[in-house]
Amino acid sequence: MNWQSIGSVHARARARQRGICNQVIALVLTHADRETPVGGRCIAITLSRKMAQRLIGQGTEPELAERGTRLALVVGSSGRIVTVLRQLGSQGRRYRRR
Repeated sequence: MNWQSIGSVHARARARQRGICNQVIALVLTHADRETPVGGRCIAITLSRKMAQRLIGQGTEPELAERGTRLALVVGSSGRIVTVLRQLGSQGRRYRRR
């Protein structure tokens, strides 16, 4: 899946700045199993460790699946990716349910 066709200019820029590869974004977009409302009619979609283990069992590279568990995609109500960020550290905290 070419995630860039549904990603905003901002999301593509942030992915480049944060060194997040297209394969990981596509993996999370395709297999995300958790959704968290983050305000502004947006949701953060993430990949759980349980789903990552399932994907590894189906042949996904372990490193790729592990990277996917540390990534959050913020998706707007239109289905467009608003931004891409790592869940770890202070930046990721504001996109977690409180």
